[in-house]
Amino acid sequence: TSLRTGPSIRPDGESGLLGETGKSLPFVVSLSNHDGSVKAEYPAGDFALRLQNKVALVTGGGSGIGRASAALFASEGAKVVVSDLRETAAREAVEQIRADGGQAAVVAGDVSDGPDAQRMVSAAVDDYGKLDILVNSAGITSRAFGPDALPEEVWDRVIEVNLKGTY
Repeated sequence: TSLRTGPSIRPDGESGLLGETGKSLPFVVSLSNHDGSVKAEYPAGDFALRLQNKVALVTGGGSGIGRASAALFASEGAKVVVSDLRETAAREAVEQIRADGGQAAVVAGDVSDGPDAQRMVSAAVDDYGKLDILVNSAGITSRAFGPDALPEEVWDRVIEVNLKGTY
């Protein structure tokens, strides 16, 4: 089973869902089976504001699961700090969250670097006064390296990001 968030199309052709109040809700949460068939869909409004007044830091928030998590948390009322090694990707995620009515900030950094990791936490506290939720979504695979990369070099970097980066 997988979780997907994203815009939906209402019967009137507009993006988003209509909640009980008639207000447009920008997200749908979909649970999918491994073959991609939809298991269940819930308007984000069914979960709305569950994270109101919470602050979340999402590493790896510029793409993939991290980006989807950041968008979902924002749709549920959290203030989200999106962190990614690729600042452009993090900024794009934040722009989308803001366009959908959420609150978000950007901090670029490398989770495997201690001072960078501390700076990410400090940015959340400086921007929003606290940190309630940490999503360690940053991760890499050996495919991120070119064909000339040495196996030990690849191993070391994967361990730095995927293991040390969560510490």
